Amino acid sequence: VGIGESVILGDMDESKARISQFLMTLDSYMPVPAYEKAKAFGLNAREIALVDLALWDLLAKEAKKPLYELLGLEYKAVDTSITVSIGKPEWVYQRTLDLIVQYNPKLIKVKLGAKEGIKADKLSFQSVISAIKDSAKSDQIEVFVDANGGWSLENAKEMMSWLKQYDIAYVEQPLAEKDEHQLPLLYQDRVLPIFIDESCKFASDVARLHQCIDGVNIKLLKCGGITEGLRIIHCAKAHGLKTMIGCFGETEISISGAASLTPLLDYVDLDSFMNLDKSSLHGFNSQLYYKDGELNYTPVCTGHGVEYVGNE
Repeated sequence: VGIGESVILGDMDESKARISQFLMTLDSYMPVPAYEKAKAFGLNAREIALVDLALWDLLAKEAKKPLYELLGLEYKAVDTSITVSIGKPEWVYQRTLDLIVQYNPKLIKVKLGAKEGIKADKLSFQSVISAIKDSAKSDQIEVFVDANGGWSLENAKEMMSWLKQYDIAYVEQPLAEKDEHQLPLLYQDRVLPIFIDESCKFASDVARLHQCIDGVNIKLLKCGGITEGLRIIHCAKAHGLKTMIGCFGETEISISGAASLTPLLDYVDLDSFMNLDKSSLHGFNSQLYYKDGELNYTPVCTGHGVEYVGNE
């Protein structure tokens, strides 16, 4: 049995029906040709990701190997960031402290791009830095920023200049997807590396924008799964770009698939499953776990690392 997962937008019943109809057309369970057929069939990226992940899981389980090994990779525990969401400074400060105590992270991703503007963003970011300092872990935690496309070109320039003093790793999606034509203007005088997220859905986007970015964020549900994720990674590397992998609101099922690619990546942001109640797995058992800022698999792992163990 191959197991896949998605976070579906829109009508769930319609999406299930489309996926079921597509599966009936498959004459081969090989992931790559199935991916191309799913695109031609008209499934959207999130639906394709579900099918693609399940087929890669099935292929690895039939080979009695972990998915990462099937892909020719050697897995080792990898640092993953913990995300601090947008909020009022007092809440952000306390949330950061709580996350540090609970998870002992090595990387913290700070969400900015508040509707209130960059003054609010500065206060929010400073709250995170204050919490890290007060936790006595300021020399152990690396920070980066995700602006979620919330800045104008001028605000992005100002914020990146201001953030430079904090020696952050990079800024993710500083401009909205609709404003990506302005990326060359931001890139030419940048003081921090620029990564794109919403502006990078497929490998073709990497080829189109590689001259005005420093890195890309891959998400399985955004690109359609492992198959296209691998293409994005290799395209990015061919253009000398850094790579990271992120997530939406997935459980360990999709996160385990994404984690299989981490030996190829520079940064990892796979923390969504830690925000969900364990009952959300509904009878599935995960061999992926988080400890002291790192994602790792149990020694006995086949497929992407999740098994169905029965109804709870």
